[in-house]
Amino acid sequence: MVAAVYARVSTEEQARRGFSLGEQLARCRARARELGAASVVEFVDDGVSGELWERPALSALRAAVRTGDVGLFVCLDPDRLARRLVYQLLATDELERRGVRIEFVDFEWRATAEGQLFAQLRGAIAEYEKAKIRARTALGRHGKALRGGLPHYTCPYGYRWRDGSLAVAPREAAGVIAAFTWFAAEPDLGYRALARRMQDAFPPRRGSWDGTSMRRILGNPTYLGRMRVERYDAGGAHLNRHLAREQRVPYRRPRPPGSGVDVAVPPIVDAGLWEAAQAKRARVRRPAASAFLLSGLVRCGGCGGAMAGKTQRARGRTYRYYACRSGCGAAQVRADDLEAAVWGAVAGAVVDAEALAAGLGQAPPVEDTLARALAGLAEEEERVWTAWRRGLVDAGRFEGAVADLAGRRARLLAAVAPAPASVAAPDPGAVTAALAVVDGDTRRKVIAEVVGSVAVSAAHWRIELRV
Repeated sequence: MVAAVYARVSTEEQARRGFSLGEQLARCRARARELGAASVVEFVDDGVSGELWERPALSALRAAVRTGDVGLFVCLDPDRLARRLVYQLLATDELERRGVRIEFVDFEWRATAEGQLFAQLRGAIAEYEKAKIRARTALGRHGKALRGGLPHYTCPYGYRWRDGSLAVAPREAAGVIAAFTWFAAEPDLGYRALARRMQDAFPPRRGSWDGTSMRRILGNPTYLGRMRVERYDAGGAHLNRHLAREQRVPYRRPRPPGSGVDVAVPPIVDAGLWEAAQAKRARVRRPAASAFLLSGLVRCGGCGGAMAGKTQRARGRTYRYYACRSGCGAAQVRADDLEAAVWGAVAGAVVDAEALAAGLGQAPPVEDTLARALAGLAEEEERVWTAWRRGLVDAGRFEGAVADLAGRRARLLAAVAPAPASVAAPDPGAVTAALAVVDGDTRRKVIAEVVGSVAVSAAHWRIELRV
């Protein structure tokens, strides 16, 4: 018999309650051996919140269970399996439906009405405890801010962190004062030119100065002696911790206008210099992000970081470039050349009917894709009905979920309806001529839909399309 051992710990629990992955795994392995397991497979979520259903190790465990290879599931405690009651019930129900025996080291699991009721009560208490901890933590941070303390680590350029508060860093503070002075005193000095001057006189902590960093410094009221904290609700930040960058969801939400607390910090810039810089900022036009067709798509081939659009003036002309934001030293690329190459690749994919047909031929049959999608909907329906039978959702939410699933099934079936009679392909020459005169806004929309990524290195450019 193969036993699957699951262990999980988050940073706050390890510090507060002494949970450790090593201890969990050792006790679970020992219990699995006692129950006659011939082999043990370990699934570990390190630093992942129990409030998530889609966890890397838990998802891998569920996939292993679906193959039928696992006969025994061992976990230290139900709250290690999940912090939310509904997730505990979904997981145990899935294990039981696959015929897997469930064992908890610190809890006696019984597949009876009374045993499941007791497990549900424990899960509800664990969920309540988590919510109370979060509320107390937020209240403590707010109280610290009201007392003049900083509720979290933050250290803008010009300061250093000392004993839980900000202190002036003399060398960096001189750079801040110089930036404000130069910018306010010289009418023709722009953000980019200021960044180059700062790079030579006051290098940043890492990377290099650019126009964006100069705008942030010149508009940061912290340098007047007040730092506004708790302007955003960052609840849920930990849910992104284990996800890849492209899979992360936004969690920082602005609080209502007027909320937040001003915390006093040592000032660096006087009020007169600040007002002069703000008056100049109001007159300086910020380069529009829309001027760059590939915003958000270009990656550095050296370090893998994002490359952002920037402008430079020379001999009375403005030039556009894409430059690596990490400061890895990679050469910047002329925006006109790169955008022309990308648009050429897009136009070539549209015109090349044979390549497009070959790409479509490599796609899985529509019937297989439909079957997998319908199977996924069936699993969702089963979970909804399980939650309804166990009283976890009210009638309104249940009916809404059922209606949503029915609508999604109808749209899937409609999407694979018999296609109308094919029409003659347009002349490639006409398509090429039409693409050549497309305006910038249309090109931007087409590129956003068709281009997956653009990797730039010294040797070559790699353009990946979604077609």
